[in-house]
Amino acid sequence: MNIMIILGHPDKDSFNNHIAGDLRDYLQKEGHRVFFNDLYDMRFDPVLSKPELNRKFSFDEKVIERIKQVELAG
Repeated sequence: MNIMIILGHPDKDSFNNHIAGDLRDYLQKEGHRVFFNDLYDMRFDPVLSKPELNRKFSFDEKVIERIKQVELAG
């Protein structure tokens, strides 16, 4: 099974970060394909520009790659 985990916490020592990492490791050990996305590591900018908003599409490579992962995990 394809599974996507999205983490959005700035502290690498946070409970959220540890739980997400443990979950990723467990799922991979069980044979699942895991897409692990740490938004802070990616320096993901959640703000859409006006042109992106108008055309309802982003040309940002990070966004395009995540869309592909969502489609695979869906």
